[in-house]
Amino acid sequence: MSVQKLIKEMQARGTQIRKEEQQLLQEIAKMTSVEFAEQAADELDSKKHLYDFEEYISILQKLKTLLDAGMPNCQAIEMAQSGLNVEAILHFYNRFNRRR
Repeated sequence: MSVQKLIKEMQARGTQIRKEEQQLLQEIAKMTSVEFAEQAADELDSKKHLYDFEEYISILQKLKTLLDAGMPNCQAIEMAQSGLNVEAILHFYNRFNRRR
């Protein structure tokens, strides 16, 4: 594979994940607020953490899933960063909330 082809593929991948980021943030904003989506983007920014941009996208997806399940914003953003998988988080969240 030529260097130019490799560069083009990397640029295309970068563009693709930036679009994915924008889509996820727009969906989070619709579910919560623009302010919360901006806060989440800032708080989870991969430049501030040891994870890369693709992991940041994965955490945004996890955040969206937790919010979609009805978890409050502050809990969802904290749990999205926990390293636990979504199924485990929701299992314990739902179990705890049924007791109330």
